Amino acid sequence: MELNPKDWSYIIKELEDSRVEIVCREKAMAYAPDSSVNGKPGQFLINPDASISVLEHEYLHFKQAQSLGFPNMQGAF
Repeated sequence: MELNPKDWSYIIKELEDSRVEIVCREKAMAYAPDSSVNGKPGQFLINPDASISVLEHEYLHFKQAQSLGFPNMQGAF
């Protein structure tokens, strides 16, 4: 799948504006809630070579957590 840089940039900017910790890591893509603090955005692992569909999938997890007020790990599970 071809990457759309405009969509990729929009998502990354929203994550940054939301103060999510962004970590670039090869072969990993995930959104994880903060381990202990309710209301604190979690961590977003980004593989710079991932497709936009993978980024959008993890972004959906972020948006779900955001809509719930960023529950911590215990509250999320």
